[in-house]
Amino acid sequence: MTPTPDSTSLEHLSDIVVPPPGTWWPPAPGWYVVGALLLALGALAAWRALARWCAAAYRRAALADLRRLEARAADDGQRDAALREVPALVKRTALAAFPRETVASLSGPDWLRFLDRTGHTDAFTHGRGQVLAELAYDPHVSHRLDSGARQGLFDAVARWIGGHDTLAAVGS
Repeated sequence: MTPTPDSTSLEHLSDIVVPPPGTWWPPAPGWYVVGALLLALGALAAWRALARWCAAAYRRAALADLRRLEARAADDGQRDAALREVPALVKRTALAAFPRETVASLSGPDWLRFLDRTGHTDAFTHGRGQVLAELAYDPHVSHRLDSGARQGLFDAVARWIGGHDTLAAVGS
């Protein structure tokens, strides 16, 4: 008689058969939705960044003009002419950013208050930017400015150009 094999014997054990790993392609339908959403959000972010960059073109141009005027103001022979161009540059920049009916008629203290309000500063009514209102009309103002006052004026104007808030004029 032959012995019957013992089914609980360790001699009959075999390794566990693992199924092959799942393939990564094609993805589940949910990944198509996630991919489409990410693509749409990326396109929207790129479009908004381009729109912001295009909308700020006047700021970049004005800052470049201001740097040229600042370089000319460092030359004694061109200082007065360069300083007299600064108010016109600020007015052109404001006209590019704000409605003409809000900006065009402003002058003197009203103009300086507008610059302070939109620039969230007091550099034009109480600081180095006070001379801006007189600079375009009085040729002697530029002679009275020392190098610190000139630099303070250029700094105040550069801060205003770079950081004015176009929504601040809505309440005016």
